[in-house]
Amino acid sequence: MDFTADLSLFTADFGADAIIGGVAVRGIFDANYTEIFDGLVAGTGPRFLCESAAIPNLKIGDALSVNATAYTVAAIDPDGTGMSALHLETA
Repeated sequence: MDFTADLSLFTADFGADAIIGGVAVRGIFDANYTEIFDGLVAGTGPRFLCESAAIPNLKIGDALSVNATAYTVAAIDPDGTGMSALHLETA
């Protein structure tokens, strides 16, 4: 199945600008509080959701800056629709 849509519509209203490898990329930044294992482990899990095509050479360990905070890409999860969730760690 081919997913063909203007993915920029997802980031137009709620998006944030990030710098990844010196390139500006628009996406959705999320650093909400999360709990797992019935609250035994809790914290924030920052991630950045963006178009996969905007980050073709991205790899784990690359730097990403959003909202004046530096992060390191800890994991890259393409979702099969043309978007990728970048799981981040504070640099």
